[in-house]
Amino acid sequence: MAVEIREIRTEEEARELRRIGRRSFHPVFALILPKPKWAYGAFEDGRCLGGVLLKRSGETGLIDWIFLGRDARGRGLAKQLVQRALEAFRRERLTTVAASVRDDNTASWNLFADRGLRAVSPIELIRKLGLVRAVRLSFVSFKVFAYGFDLWMGSLVRALEPRGREHAALTDTAPGNGYTTLLWHLVLNLLPAASAIWLGGNDPMDWFLALGLLALVRLGFAYLGALPFYGPVRLRAARGGYLIAIVNHLAGGLLFHPAYWHPRISRWREPEHRNGLGVSAFLGVAGMMGLMLASSLLLARGLLPSPLSAGVAESIVDAGKLILIMELQPLFEAWSGRRILRWSPWAYFPALAAGVALLVWA
Repeated sequence: MAVEIREIRTEEEARELRRIGRRSFHPVFALILPKPKWAYGAFEDGRCLGGVLLKRSGETGLIDWIFLGRDARGRGLAKQLVQRALEAFRRERLTTVAASVRDDNTASWNLFADRGLRAVSPIELIRKLGLVRAVRLSFVSFKVFAYGFDLWMGSLVRALEPRGREHAALTDTAPGNGYTTLLWHLVLNLLPAASAIWLGGNDPMDWFLALGLLALVRLGFAYLGALPFYGPVRLRAARGGYLIAIVNHLAGGLLFHPAYWHPRISRWREPEHRNGLGVSAFLGVAGMMGLMLASSLLLARGLLPSPLSAGVAESIVDAGKLILIMELQPLFEAWSGRRILRWSPWAYFPALAAGVALLVWA
């Protein structure tokens, strides 16, 4: 029997769709999956296979969640669900379509790039919608500015006419270019040094140099890990979570904002790239651990080279411990641990063991 894509009509259908969603996502995201209110489902022989949850804010229609049960994937149903969502937006006379996409969800990158959507930064969002409407959209769905997510946007008229993969551009899958991404990455991760000026504690310049060295060493080793698996690469970082990181850092906290090397292509086939992404993440973490270990040994033996003061070495170890805890936890996709566990599981437990040993010893 053909699969039917239709609106969710009853409370029982809404509950079943939510159950499928909770089984489809990581447990952390399953907890925050909302009750379907405006949603479409895919049904076969009366059985729900998955669906799409929709919201609206002004003239913008938001594809908030889209998911399928494991046995329903690979059949083109996600494309059909998106098409039905876009048609629903058109009936509501909306003009813009948006979707909140997790940073490592490469299947959704392809899906939305084919529809003419592209990842936008918070600044681009404000430029497109204005500050008031952008803030209003963030209240409609917390994921708009959530850590590890990107917001994809485009014209509804254009989205209703799929372009096909031959038209997808590099800018569709990452906001900005590699240089702006690198700049934002460094600025965000150096902000804790600024907070040290008015909060006291470590010398601000020590923090500045330590955080900069940790970020650059991580990127350098990750780059070496990416090159054997694919040629030209580009730096990519999820733009969601910028505001969270800025507020946290200026308040004196440390919330590492990661960036990753990805193949310089417009179309993604995850099986072809997952090993490179996992190894790249693993070597990035290994590079940071190596810098922490070297700093700790040189500090203990009094062999610090002249450009590296004792304060900088201590700050590398102190900040590195906090970053390492974030990087090696396996729950949240924004950081390396989850990526290593997902794409190169053989490397995760050695990295975790080395990280725990370093946290205890350093």
